[in-house]
Order: sequence, then structure tokens, then C-alpha cells
Amino acid sequence: MTARGFTESASEPALLVSYQVTTDRSSEAVSGSTGDWGRSGWGRGWDGVGMSTGGNAPNVWSEGTLILGIFDTSTKDLVWTGSATTELSALRTREDREEAIDSAVRKLMSDFPPGN
Repeated sequence: MTARGFTESASEPALLVSYQVTTDRSSEAVSGSTGDWGRSGWGRGWDGVGMSTGGNAPNVWSEGTLILGIFDTSTKDLVWTGSATTELSALRTREDREEAIDSAVRKLMSDFPPGN
């Protein structure tokens, strides 16, 4: 925010930055093939008939969402909000998580102030 002309003030800030972090489990069903008919054997008639029905395999992952809110301290109004979501399973180390958070904050703050 300092690059945009804002200065930090512990005693009388004009804006307050609030954040919230949420996690959620997401899933989707991945379907296999269904209705594959086949026959085998020699001669007259059917020696064997089979049907293959593929199953549904769930694809499950965890997502994390960072929500930033900036409030005007004089009116207590929310003046700006932004959010970023990423898959958490790829963030294995503490350094990976910290870099993902820093990157999300930089990207979100690139849209602040509104109309920038």
C-alpha cells in the first residue's frame, strides 16, 4: 500500500485491513465408460455376452480461500474486498504456503484502490 501513497499509522489509521481464511473440501465424480457390450465364441449363437459398466471415481481436493476487506475507520464502511482461492494439496511445505499467501495478497492488492 505504501507504493500507492498510503502510510502506516498505529494511532489514527484511515483504513483498516481485515482478512479471513477459509478451507473447503471439493469433489467431483469422474465417470468411466458405461454400456460396453461384447460377445465371444465360435459357431452359431452366442457363446457369451458381457456388459462392462465403469464406475464413478471421486476426485477430492482441499481449497483455501483468502478474503481481504478494507474498511474506512471514520464510517466503518467496507470500501473494498477481494478474494483468492487455491488448491491446498499442492502446498506441501511452510515456504510453499507462505509464498502462495504473499502472491495472492500482491495480486489482490494490485486492484486497490478501486478505479486504479
